[in-house]
Amino acid sequence: MKHQTIRLGIWDTGCTNHMCGQKELFADLDNSFRTKVKFGDGRLVPVTGKGRILITLKNGDHKYIYDVFYVPDMKSNLLNMGQLAEKGYVMHIENKFSLFDKKGNFILKTFLSKNRKFPVYIHMGDFKCLNAIVNNESWLWHLSFGHLNFQSLEFFSKRNLVNGLPHIHHPDQLCETCIFGKNRRIPFVKEPWRAKFPLELVHTYVCGLMNISSIGGNKYFLTFIDDFSRKT
Repeated sequence: MKHQTIRLGIWDTGCTNHMCGQKELFADLDNSFRTKVKFGDGRLVPVTGKGRILITLKNGDHKYIYDVFYVPDMKSNLLNMGQLAEKGYVMHIENKFSLFDKKGNFILKTFLSKNRKFPVYIHMGDFKCLNAIVNNESWLWHLSFGHLNFQSLEFFSKRNLVNGLPHIHHPDQLCETCIFGKNRRIPFVKEPWRAKFPLELVHTYVCGLMNISSIGGNKYFLTFIDDFSRKT
């Protein structure tokens, strides 16, 4: 995804809602939303949609600005500080403006401009829609049944046990998800030699130093296990 730095808007305490006049900045837009906003010169301007704007933080994370009005007649985009405060965001204003989320994570900062405004410059990304196409119908049924093995799918198909299930054939490729998800752990090799009578082989183990002493004041214990009888 290629990123470009643009001037998203200006922080404003007087506007009633986030407003944007650039349709291409919206990640999604509800075009059925309709209302009007009143400008400072008294004009009533139509709002022709509402949606979300995706921003990219400096650490690579993504955040959405929700409930943004699409106002085609807007020359400068406005970000409503009260709307962010309602959602739990924290704002610090000095000679710079800093924005933090509910958990105190830093979102962005901007500095006071010469005309006494706080312009917001944000990294925007090109939106790309990715899709995957599976041409083999047998693979589609394998995925739809939660990666059921092809032998069972062939059995269902031959016996007509599933309505609409076509003829299934086992493809030549391997399913990578099945390989990782259904792989089993190889068992440990059995001991090649065991004792034939008691005390022929004794396993011993020392455990300690314990942080808390036993009732008798000990901080170690020693075990002896007879290999033949398995008694300890």
